[in-house]
Amino acid sequence: MKIRIGTRKSRLALAQTDIAVNALKKARPDIEAEIVEISSRGDRYIDRPISQIEGKGVFSSELEERILSGEIDAAVHSAKDLDIVLPDGPEVSAVLKRGDHRDVLVLPKGAEHYDSDRLLIGTGSIRRRENLKRIYPNALFKDIRGNVETRLNKLLSGEYDGIILAAAGLERLGLFDSDSFSFTAFEAEEFVPAACQGIIAVETAENSAASEIFREISDRNTYISFETEREFLRICGGDCHTPAGIFTVVSDDKINIICSADGRKILTAEGRASESYELLKGLISGK
Repeated sequence: MKIRIGTRKSRLALAQTDIAVNALKKARPDIEAEIVEISSRGDRYIDRPISQIEGKGVFSSELEERILSGEIDAAVHSAKDLDIVLPDGPEVSAVLKRGDHRDVLVLPKGAEHYDSDRLLIGTGSIRRRENLKRIYPNALFKDIRGNVETRLNKLLSGEYDGIILAAAGLERLGLFDSDSFSFTAFEAEEFVPAACQGIIAVETAENSAASEIFREISDRNTYISFETEREFLRICGGDCHTPAGIFTVVSDDKINIICSADGRKILTAEGRASESYELLKGLISGK
């Protein structure tokens, strides 16, 4: 059986698709995967901040449209790129075991910095700006666009003193071994990640044959984190244009939650995974 899998064209998107395909082939050796590369609006309009690109699903809507048209059977996404509310028709049929959830401050190799330094940091994320302000109060910020490699090249060219990237992306591209950069990874307790950061999601048409197949490779605990973190965004009205962030860990039917609605005040809770939504509501309401 052949399954056509859509993905963005960046090297990171293709690396993540390879991870999904390898997991699929391990579970179902009979499956033949055909990779279909698709350009998203977010990839085309790199001359403006994400917040200025009209419409929802900046990195996902084109892939979802092709699922609905039948051009592809599935699409692989960075889960944090998905809209909080999916359009009618597609569904997330699988999430893979979560990768590294942390954010990373990247500096040129040998560049020393201190808490009092006025660093010019490249990031377009409001969440990342608010988090870093708590750690480096004198940091200044400037928008940055482009794929991981493009951003690193801009850092080396001197456009920025530092940039912030997702650890999962650096790891999947094998860039943590680079001799050109130094990396400082922040734990969630001090720098709250984006909802679903580090998670690879597979989207298919609802109740399709592909949906049933991909369910076989979904990681249960990561799926609970995926749903809980997206519910947090729904409750607090957060998205990629707000400072909201959350990270959860699920183990033995217990869940630990670290979140922030404003990027400044960090809240924590723990309890039964089956009661995660109630825990979220309690945190957000201040109870």
